[in-house]
Amino acid sequence: MNTSFRFLSAVAAAITLSTPALAQTPPAPDQLPTSGQIVAGQVGVSQTGAAMDITQSTPRAAINWQSFDIGSRAQVNFVQPSNDSVMLNRVVGGNPS
Repeated sequence: MNTSFRFLSAVAAAITLSTPALAQTPPAPDQLPTSGQIVAGQVGVSQTGAAMDITQSTPRAAINWQSFDIGSRAQVNFVQPSNDSVMLNRVVGGNPS
């Protein structure tokens, strides 16, 4: 092993040991997005069990969410008025989704 490779390996190991893990625990199986606040356009949000339907009735809309985690048994459906519709979903909570 050459010296520069050993140095880079040692640096990588030091960074790995000193950096907190960025991996998160997976969401609960039935987890759905939380605290949606419609900030533009007209949107209806309904939830039945682990399914959420987001129905947009204007060409453009935006929703701020506290979180947007979707569990392995959950489902989120977007229904938009046309192929040209635009929906912005912004996660404003402190934890990445």
